[in-house]
Parts: sequence; structure tokens; C-alpha cells
Amino acid sequence: MSSLKISNYYQVALLDSNSPILTYSSHSPLKIGEIAECTLVGKKHKAVVIEEVKKPEFECKPLRAIGESFSENQIKLARFIAQYYCASLGKSFALFVPKSLSAFLDTPPDLKPSIPLSAIQSKVFSQIKSQSFSLLFGQTGSGKSEVYIHLFLEKISQGKQCLFLMPEIALTPQMQKRLEVVFGSYMGVWHSKMGAKKKKVLEGLQKGEIWLIIGTRSALFLPFSNLGLIVVDEEHDDSYKSQHSVKYNARDLAIYMGKSLAIPILLGSATPSPTSYFLAKKQNAIYTLPKHFDSKNALILLDEPSELSESIFSHIHTTLKKGKQVIVFLPTRANFKSVICESCGYGIQCPFCSVAMSLHLKEKRMQCHYCGYVQEIVQICPKCGGTSLFSKRIGTAQVADELMRRFLEYKIEIFDRDHIKTQKELEKTLGKFQKGEIDILVGTQILSKGHDYHNVALVVIMGLDYVLRSGDYRARERAQSLFFQIKGRGGRKYDGNVILQSLNLDFFSYEKYEDFLEDELKFREELYPPFVRLATLTFSHKDERRAEMNMQKVMQKALNNPYGVSVVGGGSAGVAKIKTQYRYMILLKCKSASALLKCVRELSSYEKCEIDIDPLNIV
Repeated sequence: MSSLKISNYYQVALLDSNSPILTYSSHSPLKIGEIAECTLVGKKHKAVVIEEVKKPEFECKPLRAIGESFSENQIKLARFIAQYYCASLGKSFALFVPKSLSAFLDTPPDLKPSIPLSAIQSKVFSQIKSQSFSLLFGQTGSGKSEVYIHLFLEKISQGKQCLFLMPEIALTPQMQKRLEVVFGSYMGVWHSKMGAKKKKVLEGLQKGEIWLIIGTRSALFLPFSNLGLIVVDEEHDDSYKSQHSVKYNARDLAIYMGKSLAIPILLGSATPSPTSYFLAKKQNAIYTLPKHFDSKNALILLDEPSELSESIFSHIHTTLKKGKQVIVFLPTRANFKSVICESCGYGIQCPFCSVAMSLHLKEKRMQCHYCGYVQEIVQICPKCGGTSLFSKRIGTAQVADELMRRFLEYKIEIFDRDHIKTQKELEKTLGKFQKGEIDILVGTQILSKGHDYHNVALVVIMGLDYVLRSGDYRARERAQSLFFQIKGRGGRKYDGNVILQSLNLDFFSYEKYEDFLEDELKFREELYPPFVRLATLTFSHKDERRAEMNMQKVMQKALNNPYGVSVVGGGSAGVAKIKTQYRYMILLKCKSASALLKCVRELSSYEKCEIDIDPLNIV
């Protein structure tokens, strides 16, 4: 009976829970980071072992090991996430994919590049491979991908695994095909919508059958055995920032991993974020690749509001007659952003969220893009009873309808989140466009996501004024980045034209993105990141008065904090109600990250709130 005597006691964090650290017992010894099954209030839970402790005075329930654990590197990163992003350890560890306790790594494969590097690419490759952190500032079409491939090959030949992060699934089809030519079955794809294929990729990664993972931000949390390089492509993209319970930024975590785990990190973008540019410039680690093709885009500037004008129709007609394709970009999906009453000025809003309903004429419905609520198209103003309603801010469906009426003999399709909901749909539409089966592709931001369209001779850019005028300190960056990214979609193989329709043409006059970044950093100095750190505390409640009272209570504490943290403001959130919950927000600012975190932890102890460190959207 002595063998059954309990002599092991551990503190554990319940996975995917905000529960405090709990103490359990175990007949057999467990390792830190090992996952075990336990019972709490009659329900089974998975928990991760945090620390071994002495026998407590109270009776402890037992743990049962399940044969999985987190690696030392995963444990280190999970603890940092919990500390920096003010999350529970249970929520932090839940981001990670555990490894099998019997995992092993095999001999690296002998792989060869399919395309040799040019002289400029070879020089950049040699410079980057000797750096622990660097930024590859490559113009659209400069050949960043080939440099990435050669870096992966070198690391794999040294017995190291590689991770290639991309911001969205939308980027993976073309890049996947390009990488498969070189890496074949030694490459695995990872993203949140994979389903049953995840198990196969995990097994391959741990058995040494997969040496390169290409994936979205969740791939950062896979159980790598010997990770030797992380490349973060399109590093400027907002998709690297999670908007779920743990609001981490995968790009920033990759940089942290590079420092703490001695893993080389390469950021890549044609339009780097000011923060990454600032960091790389301080370390003298910026490397530039010019375009490696001779074709050019002629920029045509139209000083007019966003609408399909006769000038745009004329350029589209000329392009189509030459047998070339056209891309039309605008930042708004659906037909219009909102429906407004001409009599009283009321905008038709979602009954559950304080945001405008988007109009979808084809489906004959209006939809809220926050909570998903759908209703029939409103014919009478719910506020004054007026019947004179009009739509504001043109969107993809409206533009496509007008083009279809104008160009009857041509094939026109829409490429946005409403029409492209699955990976299969995305690949099908891009495939048709590549084959020339679509003449005009009308879309939103996903058009800018790194796809190559060799037969595109005209890119029409509309609606950037809406982005530029948004109430956000990053509005200038977002507008300029979109402009450079989208205009690079044309003229990939042959000369082309780019039409920019804007009432702010002077702002879009930068020839080099680097010139804009230098100006933007001067604009932000002492006011915004990267010179200060930001945090938001959001208080939500079904009772608006209660939400406001909770915010005001914490606001008083914030105004008198001893950490040197400034209160930028507080009040109703930009989106004041989501899913019946009223939202009030406090925005904090400080030059010191550690001081900001101390202040946020203290303030969040007074009232329950949602914490966002380094927020990208103040909504």
C-alpha cells in the first residue's frame, strides 16, 4: 500500500480558463509543462503543471497524466504572454499545441533551390544570414520569396526547423505552390481552418518528416523541436494581432522569441510598419531589394470623390480591349456602408450594436458585421417615419453592379469577405483570374495580400479617403500602405496603369515608402508608438449606466496612478455596443512598458475589464 502514498503536489493552470492557480496531487512524479487531467466542481479539465510544491494543509484532488506536455521554449513564451498581455496562465498556455512525450527529430533532408539568386539577392542573403534580427524592405515584385527560400534551405541543412509566418490564409495558395517545388513533402501548412489535416502535420513535425511550416499566427505555437529561423512576411499586416481573449501580436512575439531563445528573426514587407522600421533602423538591420522586373506602372491621378466616373470607365474599356485584366479596389464591402434617412439624418443601425448596418442588394438584406444580425432592407426610417432613404459610401457590390451594366460582354467577379468565405472559394476565384476567366476583379483589402497577377494592366484604387479620414492614429499608415500594396498588383510582367481617385492627392505623392516612414515617425514622435506604449481597458455590461460607472471608478484610480502613466481619455467606446453589451473604454499611454503593465494590472483589479496591450484599433 505504501506505493500508493501520495508524495507529489503541484500547482496547475486550467487550460483555456481564467481560473487562479490551483494545487493538486499525483501518485507519480510529473514534469513542469506536463499536461494532466483533473476534476473541478465535478467537471473534467485539462491542466498544465506550473510548479512542484510542498504538501499543503488542505486535501488535494488527484491529477492524471495524459502523455502530452509543453516544451521548455513553449513554457517560457507562455509565461511571457501571460505577463505582458495581462492574461491568465491558463489562457496563455491554451494558445499552444502540446508535443507528444515521445517526439523525436530525424536527419535533415537534402534539398536544392529551384531558382538561383540574382547578384543583389545574393548580397542581401549573405547580409541577413549573419544577423539575429533584420528587416527585408522589398518592393512588390522584388523577389523576397527567393531570399526566404535560400535562408530556409541553409537552416534545414544545419538540422534546424523553420517557420514562415503569413498574416492570412488568403496568402498561402500561391506561396504554397512555390515552396512545394523546393520543399515538397518536407513542408507543412498550418492555420486555424485546417480541420482533420492538423493531426498529420503535427505528426510530421515531431517525427522529422516536416522541416518547414508555412502558416498564420497560430503556427507560432506549434511544438517545434529545434526551431532555427522565423520569417514574418507582410509584417505590417493587422492580422498578426489577435482580437480574442489573449490579445497578442504574433510579429512582436516572434521578435521576443528571437531575443530570448536565440532564434534569428527576419521581418519582410514592401510597406513595413513604422514600429518595425524604427526598431530595425536602430539596429542598422534594414536590407532593401528593388523590383527585379522592368515593367512600370504609370500613375493616373483623379482629383474626385469615390465613384465610378467616366474617366475610370474609359480607362477600363481601353484596357479590356487590349485583352488585359483590371483590378478595382475599395475598402468597403457590400453595396454601401450605411443607409441614411434624408429627412432626419438617422443612419440605420444594428439593434444590438451601435454600428451601421451594411446593405447587401443581391441578397436583399442588411447585415451587421459585428454580431452577424440580418434583417430585410429598411424602406421606412425607424426614427421619423420618412421614406426618403439614401446610401452612403460605395462598396464592392455596388461597383460590380455598375461595371456589369457597363461592360456586358466581360466577366466581373467580387473578391471580398462576403463572397470569399472558404479557402476553396479563394483558390477557385484566384485560379479563374490567373487563367483569364475573369476580366475585372473587384475587391477589398484581400486584393493587396501578395498575389501575383501577370496579365493585370490596370489597377483602380478608390475609397482611400475613407481610410485616411478614420479617427485612428494609424490612419495615415493604413492609407499609404494600402496604396503602395495595391498599386503593386499591376504591371507585374508588362507595363500597366494605376488610377488613384482621391481628394487628398498630395498625401499620396510619396515615390518611396521609406520617405513616408521617415515623415510618419516625425509625426508620431512623443505622441504615438513606437515612442510610447498604449493600452486600453474596456468595460462591458448590458446596463449602460453600470458599464459607465465601472469605467469612471477605474478612471479615478488611473488619474492618480503612481507609475507615470498618462490617461489619454475615457468614455464610450468607438463601437459603443456589441452583442447587447454597452462598452466604455479608457486609453492609457506611457513611455515605459513595465510601468504601463504595473498600472494596468492594478487598475484591472478594481473592476472586470478587457485589457489590450499595444492595441491596433481603438474601437
